[in-house]
Amino acid sequence: MKGIIILLMVMITLPLVSALDICEDSNLINTNCTMLTPAITCSSYTYDIINLSGTVVTTGTMDLLQTNIYSFNFTESEGDYIIRLCDDTTREVRVEEEEDKMIIAIIILLPMILAIVFLIGAFITDADEHRLLKLFLFLASMIPFFTSMHLAMISLVKFYNFPEMQDLIGSTVYWVGIIFFIILTYFMMYVFYIATHVAAQKKKERLNY
Repeated sequence: MKGIIILLMVMITLPLVSALDICEDSNLINTNCTMLTPAITCSSYTYDIINLSGTVVTTGTMDLLQTNIYSFNFTESEGDYIIRLCDDTTREVRVEEEEDKMIIAIIILLPMILAIVFLIGAFITDADEHRLLKLFLFLASMIPFFTSMHLAMISLVKFYNFPEMQDLIGSTVYWVGIIFFIILTYFMMYVFYIATHVAAQKKKERLNY
C-alpha cells in the first residue's frame, strides 16, 4: 500500500517538474527559472544568493516540491552567484547576456556568399579566352568556403552540443581540403608548364631570327 502511495505521488509530481523552467549552471539575464534542491533536511528551509563580492543579494524561503526536495525562483542580473541552502550546501550559477546568434549567422554566411560569387564567376567565364582567370576564381572560392566552415564549427562548439554535425562539417572540410590541394597542385603544375612552354617558344623564335 505504501509503495502504491509513493508511486501515485511521483506520477502527480512529474507533470509539475516537466512544466518548470529548470535553472541551469548558465542562465540568461533577468530570466525567471526554478532552482531545485537535492534531498535536504533543515529546521528552516531558506536559501541565500551571494555574489562574488560576498554580499547576500537575496534571501528567501523554499517551497516543498516533493519529499525532502524543495524549489525556489531564481531571477538575477548579470554576474556570478553562489546559492547557499539551509544545510550549507552551495551551487555556483552564472547569469549572462544572451548571445546575438543572428549576427553570428551573418558572419558565417558572408564568406559563403563570397565563395558562391567566385564560383558563379568561374562558371560564366569563358574557358577559351580566360582559362587562367576561370581556374583562379574557382580556387579563390575555396578560401571563403573554408573560412565559413571554420566559423560554423566554432559556433557549434560554443553554442550547441551537436557533435554529429561538428564531425560532419569536419569531414566535409577535410575532403574538400584534399580536393583543393590536388587542384592547387595541378594549377601550379599547369602554370609552370605554360611558363616553360612560352619561354621555349620565345627562345625558338629568337633562334629563327
